[in-house]
Amino acid sequence: MSLRRLRLGETLGLLGAAALLVTLFFDWFGAGSGWSHLGWLMDLSLVVAMIGAGWIAWVTVRGAAPVWALGACVVTGVVGAIVFLVLLVRVITLADDDGMSAGVAAYLGLVFMALIPVGAWMAMRDERLTAPESAFTPPPARPVPDG
Repeated sequence: MSLRRLRLGETLGLLGAAALLVTLFFDWFGAGSGWSHLGWLMDLSLVVAMIGAGWIAWVTVRGAAPVWALGACVVTGVVGAIVFLVLLVRVITLADDDGMSAGVAAYLGLVFMALIPVGAWMAMRDERLTAPESAFTPPPARPVPDG
């Protein structure tokens, strides 16, 4: 296991998840933290996306079979994109309700949430041709049949 295995996609997703976790404790709408204003379902969705980013980094660092890394990237990319869109709508609609305005933390949270699916798609695009597990030795050529 080595952190050197992490590339740009995994690092972006992991940094986005960590920064989003911290940002959720800040004041998003002028009257409380992001945790308290987004609702329990949105909070759960954000936690799932953050866990997905950690999952991608974990299977990459661990050197698991490529199918695990690919599965983590696909699931996190799709779920992360959906959660980002829902969060975007939620921030816009909450900012309009009751005269509240979205603060800097809300917009930073959107940026950090966007890093999770972007990082997942970048990690999936990375074919790791230089990784030891990607090395391929072709089989020897078959002899030409006598005929």
